[in-house]
Amino acid sequence: MVFTGASILYIGWFGFNAGSASAANGIAALAFLNTVVATAGAILSWTFAEWVLRGKPSLLGACSGMIAGLVAVTPAAGTVGVGGALIIGLVGGVAGLWG
Repeated sequence: MVFTGASILYIGWFGFNAGSASAANGIAALAFLNTVVATAGAILSWTFAEWVLRGKPSLLGACSGMIAGLVAVTPAAGTVGVGGALIIGLVGGVAGLWG
């Protein structure tokens, strides 16, 4: 149930981030790509930190990391480069687990 809800949220978030560019242009494409990269980084950092702290990662943790990455990258999705989005995602995933 958590995975299904998180997946629906993930798909909808692309319209939120890329759609804020108000046109199908380079900014929208960058926002779309940054959303994917930051989310992947947050999932990886959350699951790795959970594995180190608790001994095993969980699907709930991966879904929570995904949401943390989406939230973290939203303000900068169309303005930072792909490397910046990865750093935002990595930090957002660990910060979400820590907080």
